[in-house]
Amino acid sequence: MSKNQTTMNLIVETLKTRADNRFTANELSRLMVENNADWAEKKRQKSKNETIKQGGFEELRAQVQSEIGSHREKIEKHPNLRMTEDRPRKYYYTKLSESEEVEAVEDESGSESNHLLTEHDLYPILADYLKDEFGVLAKRVDEKRSKNNKGSGGNRWL
Repeated sequence: MSKNQTTMNLIVETLKTRADNRFTANELSRLMVENNADWAEKKRQKSKNETIKQGGFEELRAQVQSEIGSHREKIEKHPNLRMTEDRPRKYYYTKLSESEEVEAVEDESGSESNHLLTEHDLYPILADYLKDEFGVLAKRVDEKRSKNNKGSGGNRWL
């Protein structure tokens, strides 16, 4: 580790040593703080936040997590760093160019393109999305098994 290690340099180093993995900012900040004790200690001592100065590991890790997000433009410009657009964003290191990466993904999904999803196949995907994005627990009413045996208005789902 160099004497003047910057957060951006550490992001690159951390992701490069784990090139096959994708990390959220939370996971990446944890790795950076845990695996670079000298850097973390210097950062803690320089901090203007009294809680961090007094040894708050979680506060320091949260600060580093925020700094990762603030380096978005630098990460986008870096030739080997990528981040996903979906939330939470995942950061990763790759040696492929953007076009090579797109080709690789298209080749992987090309064999699956002949498989058409049915409406029934989409329900679990929709339920996961609603739960992750909005905290909504979705339930599907199976109209094939539903009965209207309670009279008019007895089963409003039908």
